[in-house]
Amino acid sequence: MSLVSQSPRRPRTSRFLMLMSVIAGLSGAVNANVAEQDAVVGHWRDDRSLLIVSRQGESLSMRIHAVLDPLYKTGEKPGPVGAPRRDSRNPDAALQHRPLLGLELLIGYGWSGERWEGEIYDPESGKTYKSYMTVDEDGHLAMRGYIGAPMFGRTAEFKPANDCDEAVLKMLAASKIEGCAAGR
Repeated sequence: MSLVSQSPRRPRTSRFLMLMSVIAGLSGAVNANVAEQDAVVGHWRDDRSLLIVSRQGESLSMRIHAVLDPLYKTGEKPGPVGAPRRDSRNPDAALQHRPLLGLELLIGYGWSGERWEGEIYDPESGKTYKSYMTVDEDGHLAMRGYIGAPMFGRTAEFKPANDCDEAVLKMLAASKIEGCAAGR
């Protein structure tokens, strides 16, 4: 009689099923991570602007799609009355003539494993800030811009945009963009 105990061999089907369970669990985690990353993608609005966030490979893009006041008014500098607003506060004089509509706001945005991070350009001040964004529990886009550490910043909140919302319709009309498209 042998003192060495021999463990019974598992049938191949049970090893195969165990392996498939592990693979399924891992793919579920990967799919959840992709869904978390894509949560920021879409149309977002506040009271004055409509932004479009999209994936560009491994990075993120955010462009100004429409604004409530896209044209210069009487007494406003630097543009003539009725001219489209420009990136006039940009510290680079060569970029000050870029139109505000369509302006890219994100620089070097990448997924950190928990959230999107990079830098965000603020055309109202002409400054660039470190930044991160997430979608909060209410389904709003929370963008935090800061200098140094996140505690030294502020968070802007954007709601998901429906182009049939009254506020969005006003921005689209002011920006001369058709709104309330069927199927949105």
